[in-house]
Amino acid sequence: MPRRKPDTVETVRFELGGWEREHLAPVFASQALDKYSEALGYLLDWQKLYLGITVIEVMTGVEILWGTPNDLQDVVGSLKDWWQANKDEYGGEGILGWLGLGSTPQTPEQIARRDATAQLYASAFGVTIDPSTTTAEPVEAPVYSSPADVWAQAFGVYSGQG
Repeated sequence: MPRRKPDTVETVRFELGGWEREHLAPVFASQALDKYSEALGYLLDWQKLYLGITVIEVMTGVEILWGTPNDLQDVVGSLKDWWQANKDEYGGEGILGWLGLGSTPQTPEQIARRDATAQLYASAFGVTIDPSTTTAEPVEAPVYSSPADVWAQAFGVYSGQG
């Protein structure tokens, strides 16, 4: 059964005297300081500081912190200068040559393995590739007995099929 509505409303009021106010003032001050410190913590977040430093650098031209977006033109300019000084060492391969990923001459074994792998994948689509002319001609795809046979054929170590 629900409660019945009250007939009257009474208001209770507490008033603080001087002693209570004096002793509660530090509590209120610490709560305010806590809110200010929390706001300051959000303001001093690393990302916001980094952004603020970048804006100050752009506006004043003074270098405060290396690596901010303000330094991007200097970094790119330094890379261009380094490349101009060292590009003869790496020839036409460019940055791939510097990383060791350039096009170095392949050994005959590597060429044969590459051609065998290309032929294997081409056979799966029903064509054969002539390595000298790189022309494709239709051929009946071989049937392999297992995945191991496919991989062995790709590396040229097994020629049995079926």
